[in-house]
This record gives sequence, C-alpha cells and structure tokens, in this order.
Amino acid sequence: MSPMGRPVAFAAGTFSGLTVRTELREIQAAEVARKAGTKEYTSVMWQCPDETHTPADRRPLDPPPILVARFFVVDASAQWQGEGSATEKEIRNTDDVRVEGFVCNVDLFPMSSDWRHGEPVPATLEESAKCTENLSGSRFAEAIRLEYGGAKSVMFPFPDLSVTKSGYHLLRYRIFNVLSIAAGTVPVPALAECYGGVFHVYGSKEFPGLRASTDLTKVCAPVPPSFPPFGRT
Repeated sequence: MSPMGRPVAFAAGTFSGLTVRTELREIQAAEVARKAGTKEYTSVMWQCPDETHTPADRRPLDPPPILVARFFVVDASAQWQGEGSATEKEIRNTDDVRVEGFVCNVDLFPMSSDWRHGEPVPATLEESAKCTENLSGSRFAEAIRLEYGGAKSVMFPFPDLSVTKSGYHLLRYRIFNVLSIAAGTVPVPALAECYGGVFHVYGSKEFPGLRASTDLTKVCAPVPPSFPPFGRT
C-alpha cells in the first residue's frame, strides 16, 4: 500500500487522538475538454485565491471531476497484543466529520498520443512527467458534505479546471487536512491519492461540444461556493 493510503495517527484537529485511514476516489471523471486559449486576465478563484492568471478563452473539463473521500478509524490494539491484524471501522455518518480543513489538490499528467479507450493506465506515473503547468483554474478544492444516492458523502468538486494543451491527459488527486496535525515528523501529510480517468482535450475546430449536465453535476450546482452548471440543461 502507498504510504499515502496508510493509517495516520492524529495529535490534533478533526481526528485528534484517533488513527484514521483515508480513501479517495474519483466518482465523476472528465471525458472531454476544449483546449484553453493563452490570452490571460486576472480572476480570483474561491478555492485558491493566489491562482490569479487564467486563460480568458477556455472551457472547463466536461463533466467536471468530482472526488469522494471515505474515512476508517483503525484500532491497532489487537495487533499490538499479538492477536492478528488491526481492525478498522468506516465513519459512515459524515455529520461526525468536520469537513473544514480538508483540501484536495490536483496535478496533470500527459498520456501517449496513441492511447486508446480501454487500454490500461499505468498504476503509477513518473513525477518528472507531470505537466500541471498546463492546467488552468483552481487546482485546490475544499470539501463539501453532500447528499447523493441516498447518503451523505464528503466530496471535492473541481468545476473550473481547463487544459492549455491538446491530447490525452489524466489527473492525480491528493487529499490533506490543513487544520489537523499528525503525530510524527510530517505534521500535514498527504492522507490519500488516486488517479482519475483519461480524458481528451480537443483543439477548437475538433471539439465535439458540451454534453448535458450529469445528475451529480446538477446536485453539486446549488452547493456554495457556487458550482457553475456551464449553461446546460
């Protein structure tokens, strides 16, 4: 298991006194996008106000990526007593989770130009291949608590990401809690990571157009901070 997927003992914050394992999963993946222009203007994004330079001629990824986080309290006492593996229990009532402080960030990776749908995606990607500089929009999303599919979940929507280079790409997500302190040498570690699905960024002339908003996008739309519905029905 990646170190980012291992249990973390918290000394302060949301899970103070607990050892918690976090899972992160992309539940809505981008499929297409139109290549963003290069002309810039100044704007202020709600998730990360210091990211102020955004191409004026751009279209967000469609549909907008959305992540869900799950949290498992780990009881290692059985393992310590030599009785087997540690046990864990999921926090199913997300009202028990203080979402303030949870932040998800995103990085961009290119895929081969001859990649085809259905082909496997590498389990890990070289950090040197990262091309996050080709992302526009807010690369950080704050957690929201949202009811969907009959249950409340902790979600991270990315409504305004766009890409300035055409071709196939995928996103890597990492989750942190900036208001909690973990025991050990890294006070604010990455709690979990996951890779999203591969999407295609088209040039302006090849772009097939926006699709109808998904049910999940519509559910997110009324949740403040505002989640742009992109003018679709």
